[in-house]
Amino acid sequence: MHEITKDGWIHDQDNVKILRKENGKDVMIAKEKGTDYYRKVADSKCLAGQKYWKENAAMWKNVRDKWQTVFNRKMDLNLENRVNKKPLYSYLFDLKADTPKAETDKIIDSFVKS
Repeated sequence: MHEITKDGWIHDQDNVKILRKENGKDVMIAKEKGTDYYRKVADSKCLAGQKYWKENAAMWKNVRDKWQTVFNRKMDLNLENRVNKKPLYSYLFDLKADTPKAETDKIIDSFVKS
């Protein structure tokens, strides 16, 4: 649950993490329970993030657009954990601001199992 407050927001968690086995049995492997409090800070403390977003927004839009295309297929979605020993986020975080859409599409396609 998320609750917006005048100073930020509260994130209350009560989750169970399961390992879904091929034989159909679910095994609980962890519980996540707790409350996190987030307080909004002055925008001036976020200049590095604002700069990054301004420079990289177009590349991340390409990533979001590709995922929307994948989701629009309305099919089960299974992903590779790693491609060439690297997780998806590692590929995406290594991209430059001017990475062409064809390249971001290719990376995501390499993780989507047919």
